[in-house]
Amino acid sequence: MISVIIPARNEEKNLAELLEDLRNQTYRKKFEIIVVDGKSKDRTREIARNYGCKVVIQKKLGPSNARNLGVKKSRGTILVFLDADYRVNRDFLREIEKAFRKREIKCATPTIIPLQKNWIQKALAIQTKLATQRLGAEKFPKILRKHIFDEVGGWDEKLDFGEDRDFGMRVLREGYRTILIRGAIAYVKLVDSPTKLFKQGRWYGRTIFPYIRKTKDLPALGGMLVYSSFIPLLILSAFLKAFLYLFLLDFFVLLSYSFAGFLSTRSPYAFLIMPVNIIRGFGEFVGMIEGILVKKRGKV
Repeated sequence: MISVIIPARNEEKNLAELLEDLRNQTYRKKFEIIVVDGKSKDRTREIARNYGCKVVIQKKLGPSNARNLGVKKSRGTILVFLDADYRVNRDFLREIEKAFRKREIKCATPTIIPLQKNWIQKALAIQTKLATQRLGAEKFPKILRKHIFDEVGGWDEKLDFGEDRDFGMRVLREGYRTILIRGAIAYVKLVDSPTKLFKQGRWYGRTIFPYIRKTKDLPALGGMLVYSSFIPLLILSAFLKAFLYLFLLDFFVLLSYSFAGFLSTRSPYAFLIMPVNIIRGFGEFVGMIEGILVKKRGKV
């Protein structure tokens, strides 16, 4: 049986659409949907129950805990992890079941398509494509057999940033190959406003340090520093000439990302990657400062 696990917190605006997609699947065999609620203050739990989902309420918040808790409450042998703001095509589960009929298939990922309604989402979609090409994000499974999940020890609940990459790399180290299921399509809603970009960056900045300490993923830290230092360097360059050179270097690195996106896609929206990263990067800067201060106070 397939178990679909959906972490959700205050997702009343998105969850019903995903559950409606799952209700209208062409897959006719029995499957279960487990919504793990992070103490929502809106109608998330009510919506999940109205769709007949098994609802589990978290005591300890965080995406890793939600996924692990969902697995504990699951009965299926194939686990499918979806975010509450995803949409899926009608053949989503049928294509997954078809792929996993082959016993040698242990881990998989659906085809991820970012929804693009405004300039921010169009720029982020291009950046996501570049990151996937560079990191091989398709190697990080969102679908896997339950015994593989148990073998690698589940998601690391100490991580709120990079937990998917950490999980995927542990699966990879155990020798399991992740395949792409082209017919199973998940549509991803990217952030769509400068305010949400800033908040997302702030969250990344606050939560990156445990991930870096565990994985020693210096490229991830370096990338965040490039984004987050732009505005501080701009301000400091007005007072000290040395910072002007650092600012110009940072400027050209960010600009090169936009050019790389344009060369890959030929889309003019690639040149909006730079302002998107500046906005999110400033949020990352604020979040990293907050994370350092909280740690010094002994709360991390």
